[in-house]
Formats: sequence, structure tokens, C-alpha cells
Amino acid sequence: MNDIAGMRVAIYARHSTDTQERSVPAQLERCREIARRHHATVVEEFADEGISGAVMQQRPALLELLHAAAYGEFEAVLIEDLSRVSRDQADVATIYKRLLYHGILLISVTEGLINELYVGLKGTMNAIYLKDLSDKVRRGQRAAVANGGIPGGRRYGYDVVPGGSAGGRRTINEAEAAVVRRIFAEVASGRPYRLVARALNDDGIPSPTGSRWHASTLVGTASLSRGILRNVIYRGRVLFGRVKSVRNPVTGRHERHPQPESEWKTIEVPELAIVPTEQWDAVQAILEAKRPGRPPVKRPPRPSKAIRYITSGRLWCGDCGGRVTTAHSGYLICQTWRTTRTCGQRHMFRRGDVIEALARRLASPRNAKTVHTAASAEAAVRRTRSTRLSEEITAVERAAAALAHSATALARTAEAHPASRRAPPAPPARTPEPHPASRRASQDLAIPEAEIDALANRITTTRATLALLTPQVSVDAIAATAHARIAAAARTHAEQHHGPDPQHVRLLQEVLDRITVAWRGGDRKRLTVTVTLSPPAVYELGVQEIHWQDG
Repeated sequence: MNDIAGMRVAIYARHSTDTQERSVPAQLERCREIARRHHATVVEEFADEGISGAVMQQRPALLELLHAAAYGEFEAVLIEDLSRVSRDQADVATIYKRLLYHGILLISVTEGLINELYVGLKGTMNAIYLKDLSDKVRRGQRAAVANGGIPGGRRYGYDVVPGGSAGGRRTINEAEAAVVRRIFAEVASGRPYRLVARALNDDGIPSPTGSRWHASTLVGTASLSRGILRNVIYRGRVLFGRVKSVRNPVTGRHERHPQPESEWKTIEVPELAIVPTEQWDAVQAILEAKRPGRPPVKRPPRPSKAIRYITSGRLWCGDCGGRVTTAHSGYLICQTWRTTRTCGQRHMFRRGDVIEALARRLASPRNAKTVHTAASAEAAVRRTRSTRLSEEITAVERAAAALAHSATALARTAEAHPASRRAPPAPPARTPEPHPASRRASQDLAIPEAEIDALANRITTTRATLALLTPQVSVDAIAATAHARIAAAARTHAEQHHGPDPQHVRLLQEVLDRITVAWRGGDRKRLTVTVTLSPPAVYELGVQEIHWQDG
């Protein structure tokens, strides 16, 4: 702890669950006391509360700390122990390297000065801890299933028996069980899933999520055993281990992966059966008959089709916000109305009318304001990115200069030392402890020359990116050029009755982000089409057109 004497330090704390809400204040207070005891000045505190240590990208306070480290706001980071920083080996190494790169020490109250040895050992131990914890949770779930319990949250048709030795058990909720029986009976009779869901909505019955019923709520996913019709508990059986929750290391989200049958565990619970076995089997046969078959051999991917219409994949309903898709040849329909009959747009749209109205809207002078708004929004985003890149260049240049200065100073010290002009003396009986300042300088020099060259290349690349982000053209000129190009493509597209030009379709598809359609003023009296443009595409189109015109 003597390493932080007289330093400006930042404190970082974290806890992962709501049951540890007192953990962060306790960690902060302990670190403050250590800083006071060793005459260090606490300049900033960072805390991630209720956030797992497995994924670095999902921890805003840690990311803010790393950002502040680049500006030299503190000289050391004080933590309670290394697991508070991260339990992932790769993340621990990354955080340590970034702090070391900026000349910042990482110090733990329980472990002292963190070095490469601690990063390797503790990172491995923390990763093993997470794996062991996951295995223990899964082992506990298997034991609960063997004892008649059902892991997981509430399931539609059942109530959870609270607390005690009966924890994890279920009892039938008769009101919801009646809905489940109705669904199975109607599907077994051959009624389409869409009509079953619509009838439930018409009767005002809430879905398991409290919202509206959809066909997908009933059918679910076969590989994950999701959906009312696929849940085996309704026939009096608990199936555990068919899927495994795995955290995606990039997004941090938990994903459900299907497991081999050898991992499944099945328990019969006839007292929880809601539908008869015969009816269950009949419904499963219907589901399998309607499930599309998979080819026995993986076929090569088909070449992607060219986009045929400028409206493809861009249409939304102006009333409910749902998708507008093809009903049949030449006509479009709101999917919400088609499936649930809950949207006011019950009439279909003729695709030709929508494209004609859209082309008029894009070619009109009033669209210039929409284009200018999109270009201005993208310009603001690029200005922010440019500022950050400029700051990054400055920080990298400062770090490279500091490394070069440290190397030069140490080289001069070595040359001036008497040991450089005569034979080295015999080693002393006990090697003295190096001074903290000398140790920090040695750590700076530990970065190889190849890394300094990498910094120089990074500066060059960042400057090139910065030049692309900030062209020497005004936003007004970019917006005017983009609007002229969009209007010309829209007019030409509307006049091509023999067939649309793929080049114009592709250009308009790129700049269109969202097209909203609706009938206003009663039954099919006035078709309204509104447009939202893609700011990056509009901005890039204007810049490219200006460069092309300049030759």
C-alpha cells in the first residue's frame, strides 16, 4: 500500500446482485480508509451496482473509469479485490493493460499491487469460480426436479407454492387452466392458430405476458419447447435440461442453446396434468404435420434476389405501428389487422398507389427540409466522433511522447552511472528493494518498441478516418446535392412504367429508413404516406455526389 502514498487515486466498486446492495458502500468506505491511512487523495469514485462481472461492455462505471484514465485524472485505481474489476480472464487482462498503458497502477486492498502474475492467477481463479457457480446452480435445479420441484419462474396455468420445503412446486390455477384446455380443444378440432388467438382476444382474455394473444404465443419454438401447445407440463410431465442458458461473450445476453437428449431429465407429475394425454398427442401430431420439413442434405445458399420495389421491407402502419406486408399480388395489408383485427386500417393498400405517392413525396420541394434534417443529424454525430478521435490522437501522442521521454531519461541515467565505466562490482548479499518511481519507469519501458510503432500507425489511421468524417463541404451543400439526387431518382422511377431501374431502386432503398402508410378521413378516402430518411445514407449520398461532380 505504500505505492499510493501521495498519489491521486480513483476507487472502483461493484456488486452483482440485488441482495448485495450494501456491498458497494462497504467497498467504497474500506478503500477510502486505506487511502486516508496511506496519505493518498481520492479524486473520483466509480461504482457498478447490481451488474455481473462477466461482461465488461455492460458496466458503464468501469467504461467511464477507463475513459477517464486516458486523460490522466488519477495515478492509481484502488479496489477491494481483483474480482470486483472482472471475473473474466480476458477482461481482467484488457483492463490491466489499458491502465498500464496510461501509467496507472492497479492496487487491491487484499492483494496489494496487481502485476502480471496476479492477473494470470486471479483471473483463472475467478473464471473457475464462475464455472463452479454455474455447475452448482444447475446441480441444485436437477435436485429440485428429482424432488418434485419445477425450476424457473411462473408458468401459465399454475401458481407457485411459496417458501418452505414445498418451494419450487406448483398448483393448478383453474381460471388459466380453463384457457389452456380451450386452446388445446380448438386446435385439436382443426381450427387455425390465428383464429384461436383472435377469439381469445375478442373475449378479452389476457395472454401469459398480459398483452394480446398471437399465433406464435400458441405455437412457440419446437427446438426450445416454447409455446402453450408444446409445453409438456400440461400433460403432466416436467422436462428439464432440454436447453441451457449460455451468456454471449460479445453482447452479454443469455441465450438458450438446445442440449442433446442425454442431458434431459424427465419427471412424471400426473397431479399437474391439465389436458388428457390423448388430446396432447393429437395436438403434437398437428404441430408436426404443419412444421416445414428440413432437407436431409444442406443445400448451397441461393443467390439473393434483387430488391424489386422501393417499399420492400420499409412499410409500417400509421395507426398501430405494425408491419405492412404483401396480402396478394399488388396489394398490401397491415399485419396487426390481418392477425388480430385490432387495428383501424382494415382496408388493403394498392402497392402501385403507395409507390406513386411515395415518389411524389420524395420528388417534391418540401422533401428538401426532410433531407436537410437528416443530413444535419448525421453531421452532428460525425462532429462528435471527430472530437473524440481528435482527443484520442492527442492522448496517444502524449502517451508515446511519455514513453520516449522515459526511455531517454533512463538511458542517460545508465550512461552517467559509474558502473557503466568500470567492471561491475560483486553482487551484494541482499538485493535492495527498488524505489517505486524506478519500478514505474521500468514498467513504462516494458512496452516494446513494436508497440510504440503500433501507436504511430494508430495515429495515422485515426487521422485518415477523421478526414473522411469531416469533408470540407457545408451541410447545406451536402443536403441540397442529396435532395437533388433523390428527387431525380424518384421522378425517373415513377415514369418507368415498363419496369423499375435496379439502380434507382437500390439508391432509394438505401436512403429510406421507414415508410408509414394509412387511410385517413374514413373508408379509403385519402392515402397518406410519410417518410423517415436514414441520416448516414443521406449524408454519404450528398458527399459522394459532390465528389463525383468535382471529378
